[in-house]
Amino acid sequence: MKQLGIDPIISLKIPHNLPPLYLYHSLYVYIKTVLLAIAAVRPPLALVADSIRWNGDERRTFTLKSTYSLCAGNDQEVESQLWKTVSKYRDLPRIRMFLWLVFQGKILTNSERVRHHMSNDPDCGLCGALVEDLLHLFRDCIEARLLWSRVVKEERLAGFLSLDFKTWLAANFQNQQDFSINPEDWDITFGTYLWNIWRRRNERLFSPDIIPLEDIYHKSLRMIAELGRASLMLRLHQHSAPVLSDNVMRWEAPAAGWIKINTDGSRNTSTGLASCGGVDRDSESRWCFGFAKGIGSCSCLEAKFWSIYEGLATAWSLRYPRVIIETDNREAYETIVSSNSRKVGSSILPSIFELLSRSWEVQVGFVRREGNVVADAISRLVLPNSLEYRRWLEIPLAVRDIVMVDGIHAAPSGTQLPIQRVYDDPGGR
Repeated sequence: MKQLGIDPIISLKIPHNLPPLYLYHSLYVYIKTVLLAIAAVRPPLALVADSIRWNGDERRTFTLKSTYSLCAGNDQEVESQLWKTVSKYRDLPRIRMFLWLVFQGKILTNSERVRHHMSNDPDCGLCGALVEDLLHLFRDCIEARLLWSRVVKEERLAGFLSLDFKTWLAANFQNQQDFSINPEDWDITFGTYLWNIWRRRNERLFSPDIIPLEDIYHKSLRMIAELGRASLMLRLHQHSAPVLSDNVMRWEAPAAGWIKINTDGSRNTSTGLASCGGVDRDSESRWCFGFAKGIGSCSCLEAKFWSIYEGLATAWSLRYPRVIIETDNREAYETIVSSNSRKVGSSILPSIFELLSRSWEVQVGFVRREGNVVADAISRLVLPNSLEYRRWLEIPLAVRDIVMVDGIHAAPSGTQLPIQRVYDDPGGR
């Protein structure tokens, strides 16, 4: 191993056998880290004397913990990062517990079983390698290699397969953009792959008569999809019975002849991906339509603007003559009311102003979050990275409980949309 660094705190260890592209990337990250560290240091004032500070701690204060970390080397820092990773892991609890055992080195591979005098044979029962340790099981065994060659970028595969075990774990759980072809939620996906590699290995060795119906790749994707649906239903259930005090504003129906569209946008802080949605109700609190759309990567404010645009575009396509559109974001509301697009610089604002200038009556309003729970729930009914647009003329089952709590009811049977629709649609959506 070669160690590069000008300071024990800012250092980088790289194996000597890394391919050139990975080496260049490592040097780039290192140099960028050094420059950012220098930029954060303010030069000393002329009238203030320098003082001695401890170099082993970020706060420059001597502690026993920082001393131990310096003596233990950078591996201690990697282990600390791994423990933080497993404590914040967002997948199934059983997989989080499994990862804790992996980080502890407590998984009973054949080499570990030999060490505990539980076996005399340390070789791999799947590919016949001389030693089955953690690194071989999860990365170098033939079935694991087939999986990684499918999901890791081809130009990064050599570097992916050359790291030591702890660095390999840390790199995949903390740097989602480095190796994966699909980096979104790679930490969850990577942990699920490890879990299923272990499960498949045990099935092959201890239940050889069982014929698996799915390979590791498809089984992992199915588990992740099921987890996503369960998490969505849990969030919706938590919203289904909001506690409302006397001073909390609930949704209010518009005047006769008007419809009201409540809009909202949501953004995943870890991925930067966003979605938007909204619900349209008439003066009798009847459901007219709901919509949701995956936006992609943008800010939370941009997602709010997208929800307003999609609400207006949908109402125009359905030819409503009088529309009230509400948002629970004060900045978005004030920007649109003041027609001040330069202050925000959003690319979607010109389209919103163009819709507002068409031949219909539109009022833009602000609503508190407590009166916007239905729009918030609907905005989460699509995957942000799908970029799909969905419209519901009937209440979706996933938000029915929230809708009923908010005082909305479905239109009578045979009633398509309660307000007369006029105007042609020259511009469309």
